[in-house]
Amino acid sequence: MSTVIDKTSETPRYSQLKAILKGKIRRGEFRVGDRIPPERELAELYDVSRITVTRAVRDMVLEGLLKREQGRGTFVSPRPHARSMSIATLVTETREEPSSYILEMFKGIQKAISARGYSLVFMNASGDDAPESAPLKMIREGRLDGLIVVEHMPKGPLARLRETGAPIVLLDWEAALPDVDCVLVDDRQATRLATDHLLGLGHRTIGFVGGKKSLRFYTERAAGYREALQAAGITYRKDLVCWDGPWFADGRARIKRMLARGVTAIAGASDCLVGGALDVMRNLGVKVPDEMSSVGLGGSPVRPESFLTTVRIDWVEMGRRAGRSLLARIGGSTAPSEHIRVPGRLLKGRSCAELDSAP
Repeated sequence: MSTVIDKTSETPRYSQLKAILKGKIRRGEFRVGDRIPPERELAELYDVSRITVTRAVRDMVLEGLLKREQGRGTFVSPRPHARSMSIATLVTETREEPSSYILEMFKGIQKAISARGYSLVFMNASGDDAPESAPLKMIREGRLDGLIVVEHMPKGPLARLRETGAPIVLLDWEAALPDVDCVLVDDRQATRLATDHLLGLGHRTIGFVGGKKSLRFYTERAAGYREALQAAGITYRKDLVCWDGPWFADGRARIKRMLARGVTAIAGASDCLVGGALDVMRNLGVKVPDEMSSVGLGGSPVRPESFLTTVRIDWVEMGRRAGRSLLARIGGSTAPSEHIRVPGRLLKGRSCAELDSAP
C-alpha cells in the first residue's frame, strides 16, 4: 500500500490519508493507546492541507478507530472497531402517523448524516410502555451508534438509554442533562417576532392564544408575547390570554371576553390555535383582517394556503442541527451539552391589516 498521497489520483486526498493511517494501525506502527502525530505534523508529512487531515482524522474517530482526548491529542482506540454507521430517530408521542413537521425534521437529519455515510433508522414507540426497548437492543448488539429522541421520553426510559453510553440528542424538547444536546424552537423569539409585527401595524390591544399551560413550549411562547409587549411599553394583561385553545366552551367564552375588551389582533402559539380562534370570531361576525389581525406560529412546510401570516419554523434546519450534534458526540466530543435554539422567520400572508385602515 502506498504511503504517499497521489495528487493526480481521482481518489480524494483525505481518503488516501485514511488508508495510510489505517495501514499503520494494522501493521502495528500505531499501537492501541498510541498518540498519532498532531494534525499540523501530518499535513506537513504528507504535503496536504490541514482541512484534508482534519477530515481524515474525524472520519476515523467516527469509525471508532481513533479517539480524541481534549488537551492531550488523538489516540488509537483501545478496541478499534468499525461502527454500525446507523443512527435512529425515536418518536414516542402517540399518533397514527408522523406530523408534517416531524417528517421535515427527519429530512434534515438525513441530510446531515448521509453526507458522512450514516443510514437512518425510524422507530415509532408511541403507546409503548417501554419505549426504550427497541433502541436499547440495537445499541447492545452494536447495530446503532446514536439516537435522536423526538418530542418527549419519560425519565426512566431515557436514563436506561443513557446508561449504555451511546450518544443521545433530544429534538424539539429539552432536559437538563450534562451530556445530552437539545435542539429546540426558539419559542420566545418566535412569538416576540409575531407580536412585534402586530405592534408595527399599530395594534396595541393584542391577545394571545395558547395551548396547555402545563407544556413548556406554550409557556415559553406566551413569555415571548409578554416580553414584546413590555418592550413596547404596553402592560401585559392576563385577561387577554386564552389558554387551552379556543375550541371548547371555556375557550370560546374566553375569545368572546377578549373581543369585549377591545382586542384588535391576536398572536398565537401555533397556526392551528390561531385558526381555531379566527373560526370562533368569524362565527361571531368579526371580519378578518379588517376587524381582527392575526399571526400564527409554525408554518406548513408546503403552505398551500397563504392567508395566515405566520412565523415559519425551519424544521429541516432543526433536524440538520440535531444530526450534526449527534455526529459530533459519536466522534468523541466532550464539550458541555448545548441547548440549540432555532429562530423563526416571518412569512406575511393576508391575515393582518394596519389598525388605521380598519373601519
